[in-house]
Amino acid sequence: MLNSVGAYLKFFSSAILDFVFPPRCFGCDKEIDKGLICDKCLTQVTTGALGTCPVCGLPKSDNEECIHQLFLSGVRPHTLARIRALGKYAPPYFGLIHNFKYQQKKKIGKILGLALANLVNSDPVLSRARYIIPIPLHPARLRERGYNQSLILAQEASFCSGITLLDCLKRIKYTKSQTQLDYQHRMKNIRDAYKLKSEYTGLIKDSRVILIDDVITTGATLSEAAKTLKENGAGDIYGAVVTAAQV
Repeated sequence: MLNSVGAYLKFFSSAILDFVFPPRCFGCDKEIDKGLICDKCLTQVTTGALGTCPVCGLPKSDNEECIHQLFLSGVRPHTLARIRALGKYAPPYFGLIHNFKYQQKKKIGKILGLALANLVNSDPVLSRARYIIPIPLHPARLRERGYNQSLILAQEASFCSGITLLDCLKRIKYTKSQTQLDYQHRMKNIRDAYKLKSEYTGLIKDSRVILIDDVITTGATLSEAAKTLKENGAGDIYGAVVTAAQV
């Protein structure tokens, strides 16, 4: 009886809150009946994808000119073969990423992870990968945020694509945020930031892998993580991210 009363009160309270503060889509901020994202934004996220530059492999729109930023790094030609992204760092991705990453809306990560799985499965190269690997956070940053958004994305992408999750990298260097840095300073800031966990030594040898992250700007973070994997014997390394931003 008490359980029934508790369930009723919870339902009633939720209904009152929805009436006073109707739920809004975290992608476009439009009012919705329920959930986290409206049907229009959900369709865009789960079916859209950027192409890739045929020269450097960075994600870009069909009519966009690429400046090949990853070629500025000496390690680039030997690490990342190509990077896929769902869309540009603009609505609905901007709102979804912000709330997922900074407002504790971890359920949004499941939606974005599913979208990444669709992207991977539709790509004839990435779909043949053996492992999905998340970009790690430094322990201090992890304590601050409470969770690694890239791991949540990777877990869902792995589950929905059938590609094995391998949480094999660790962040050994605490760095300031990359947000306000240009490409050269990003590369310097992130240099030697990653290390392969000892229990995975030899496991990734000659394996095709996909690095998962939320946002790519210059590619410095993915490139440095890929360098670590390559130094430990990984085969072809690719990237799959939610959004592509610009410096």
